[in-house]
Amino acid sequence: MKQFNNLTIKLQGFTLIELLVTVGILAIMSGLAVFSFTSSNPERLLNLTAENIIGQLQQAQSLAFTGAKQGVIAPNGYGVFIDYASKQYKVYADTSVVGVNANHYDAGDTELGEIYDISNQLTLTTKDNTNTIPNNDNKNIDIFFSIPNAYLSIIADTLSSQSVDITLTVTAGQSKIIKIRTDSNSFALE
Repeated sequence: MKQFNNLTIKLQGFTLIELLVTVGILAIMSGLAVFSFTSSNPERLLNLTAENIIGQLQQAQSLAFTGAKQGVIAPNGYGVFIDYASKQYKVYADTSVVGVNANHYDAGDTELGEIYDISNQLTLTTKDNTNTIPNNDNKNIDIFFSIPNAYLSIIADTLSSQSVDITLTVTAGQSKIIKIRTDSNSFALE
């Protein structure tokens, strides 16, 4: 104790036991928070992935409407390529020469932004208007918007299609469907 002008100040600190108890309580509380976060994580992951794919489709469509150049190159259009084998998708600018791999993704095209991974917790399936995509493990879907009117075309592993339903399913059985239609030049999340 120290005294200053008739004031008494009692100096105290924390004991090691008090600090250990506090750290233990914080560890238990954060463990519970992580557990509750991970238990809702698959549904959250499903929603985020579906909304991100829709966002990428909107980006590709907007770029096709504007006819934005990639450096000095005027692309044929923009698209979103979904690779089922690697469970990835990406936005790209089709910079191929017209007539040679034009209007769909190939290795010479310009990838815009990052490549997005689809979590292993999600199952990705596709059904086209004629149901000709039986095995999705090795199939690819290419949603392409041509310049200047952003007309939508779908290439489902080299088969042109009028409509495609991309279904994302989480292991708990919940799913989101992205419907893509060339006849109405539209896509929507259901």
